Amino acid sequence: MRIGLLGTGPWARMVHAPALSGHGGLDFAGVWGRRADAAKELAERHGTRA
Repeated sequence: MRIGLLGTGPWARMVHAPALSGHGGLDFAGVWGRRADAAKELAERHGTRA
């Protein structure tokens, strides 16, 4: 299953992105955020694309 993350706020950083990147049965497809720089930083930290 492919899942993308919408948003880069505190919950995305502390909970959602780590859970998605650590789940072996998922393809963490990417991160989108209103601020491109925040999306890029979060995506790079979890091995996906912005």
